[in-house]
Amino acid sequence: MRIFGESRSGKTEFLVEKFRKLLKKGVDPADIFVFCPLSVRDSFAEKLRLEKSRGFGEFHIDNFSGFSKWAVRKHYFLFDINPNFKILSGRDEEIFIRRILSSSKIGKMLDKYKAVSASRGFVSEVMDFVDNYKISKEGFSPPEEILAILDLYNTELRRHNLLDLRDVERYCLKIAQKGFFKSVKYVFLDGWEDLNLREIEIFLAICDNAAAMKGIYIAGDKSEGIFSFLGADAERNDKIIRKSFPGETKILKRAKVAETEIFLFSGIFDEAKWVFEKIKSLVEKGVSKDEIAVIVRDIAEEVKFLEDFSQFSGFPITSPSGAPFFKKPWFVRYLSFLFWVCGMENLFDLNQVLAVPIFGLAAHEISRFTMGEGDCEIEKKISEVFKKASSIIERKMSVRDKFFALFEFSGIAEKIRGDIALNRLFEFFFNYVENISSFAEFPDFPSAVSLFSDMEK
Repeated sequence: MRIFGESRSGKTEFLVEKFRKLLKKGVDPADIFVFCPLSVRDSFAEKLRLEKSRGFGEFHIDNFSGFSKWAVRKHYFLFDINPNFKILSGRDEEIFIRRILSSSKIGKMLDKYKAVSASRGFVSEVMDFVDNYKISKEGFSPPEEILAILDLYNTELRRHNLLDLRDVERYCLKIAQKGFFKSVKYVFLDGWEDLNLREIEIFLAICDNAAAMKGIYIAGDKSEGIFSFLGADAERNDKIIRKSFPGETKILKRAKVAETEIFLFSGIFDEAKWVFEKIKSLVEKGVSKDEIAVIVRDIAEEVKFLEDFSQFSGFPITSPSGAPFFKKPWFVRYLSFLFWVCGMENLFDLNQVLAVPIFGLAAHEISRFTMGEGDCEIEKKISEVFKKASSIIERKMSVRDKFFALFEFSGIAEKIRGDIALNRLFEFFFNYVENISSFAEFPDFPSAVSLFSDMEK
């Protein structure tokens, strides 16, 4: 069954209700695949709990990325890959590509792009090319230099036991085509307009090779596609869905059209200011904050602006997402301490550095010293701390261990010992450093620290 409808016309609710009825009839959840945005996954999962569904197999309610990762880990033996592979995405992928572009190997291959190979814009272009080219080569005729970058990128992925998301999708498609999901009986797909071509192919392969298929429920609308920057093509997907599933069609109508306004701003600052004023206006009119959602793509900057406007105006707004480390005072101090130890003069704030517990200074002492009132004892202490911290950097240990050793040496570890949330955040950060270190070869410790130079600002 195909379900079409405008935004907020009830497509997801329709699918969730169908899902509930199947569970009520006693269908094993393991016989059902649900592909949906993460934002609505809980709606399906809640029905599992309410219906007290029982089954002996694995059940899947996930987006295609999550499902593909599971599928490849489960069936890794079909391919020449290590079962302990790691997945590269987001900023990790950017760092990985930056390292490739700065390597001597690629330097010898580049001519036309050599002068711009270190620029953020070129790195972003390479990332987009790799993503789109790996999904489909159709319509591409890249220069030899770009193909050389791609070849080295793939070689380095294998060398470091890494897969990017496009590799994961490619392997998942092969698994589906081999019929490893043939036992599935019901498939739900919510939001076909936002799938890239490879995800559409995975979905079709699952449906085509399921020998016991009893029901396919697909919901979406080509007018809603918003993920073209990730390879989605709503018009293309609409044609594929209509051709592949010509059966029953249900069209849902929206009961009430929500207010929609589209604006173009000259920069993130202006955009964030407008959003903040709009939120403030709605709340002052009596709209509950729980009824307002702000979705932004550039979290690191725009959310920060929103929270700054909030603080200056005394109107409380906080983000549950955004950068988890870089707005925490203790992490800012830790990062400033690292920049200071590594001699990155333009990146650290001396006030933040001296607030680190190892110096043992009160706020008024820091203020006087940074205002130019010299103090021999403080200068002596600074010299001692720098010497000891520098000796830690020179030790023969992993990059991750150096980050952690400086964390303990700084006294921050002891200071936040009772703060569970902060300890978890720092633990996540050190694991993040370890993950990056597994594929990025740093010539020295400052090079590793420099990765975070554009995040602290």
